[in-house]
Amino acid sequence: MKKTITLLFLGAGLWSNAQTSPMDLVAKETCECVTQKKAEGKIAKEELTLTVGLCLLSSYEKYKDKFPKEEQISMTDENAAEKLGEKVAMKMVTYCPETILEIGMMSREEENADAEAEPEYETIEGTITAIEVKQFVTIKMKDKNGKQVQFLLLDYFETASVYTDGKLKVNDKVAISYGDVELYDPVQKEFRTYKVITALKKN
Repeated sequence: MKKTITLLFLGAGLWSNAQTSPMDLVAKETCECVTQKKAEGKIAKEELTLTVGLCLLSSYEKYKDKFPKEEQISMTDENAAEKLGEKVAMKMVTYCPETILEIGMMSREEENADAEAEPEYETIEGTITAIEVKQFVTIKMKDKNGKQVQFLLLDYFETASVYTDGKLKVNDKVAISYGDVELYDPVQKEFRTYKVITALKKN
C-alpha cells in the first residue's frame, strides 16, 4: 500500500464521480469501521495500517459475491490481496481522506527512520598475522577458515584502545567488526572497497 499513497489524491477526483460499486461499498465500510475503532480509542498509532487491513478484509468478505468473477480473490493470494488493497485505498480517499493521509505520514516516518538507522556491521574472528603502520594502520588476520583478511583502522570507535594502548599483538585471537568503505587508491588509480574497523575485541 505504501507505494500507492502518493497517487491516492491524484486519483480521488476520478473515482468520486463513479457510480456506487462493490469496491465503493468496501471502501466506505472500511472507513466507517476504522473511524469507529478510532473513536472508541481501540487503535494505537502503530496499529492503524493493520486495523485498516482487518476492516477491509471483513468488508470484502461481506460483498465478495457482488464483485465480478475476475475480481473475486482469495486472501491467501498475497499479490492479489495487495492489488485489492491498493484499489480500495484509492476509493477510501473519498470517504476518509484523513485516514489515508495518516497512513501516508506514518509510511514516510518509517522510511526516514530506516534511512537514519545505524548500519549493521559484519564481524570476523581469527588470529592476527601482521600489523602494518604506514599512512594508516592495516591489521591482517587469518580467519577461522584460514583465509587472509585485512582491515584498515581509520576512525575512532569505543574499543580502539585495544590497539592504541599497545594491547594488540601478532598471534592474538580477536573478533573484528567492520564496515565496507569505498576509498580511492592513488597507486592503483581506482576506487577500492576496504574493510574499515568499527569494533575490536581480544578473545
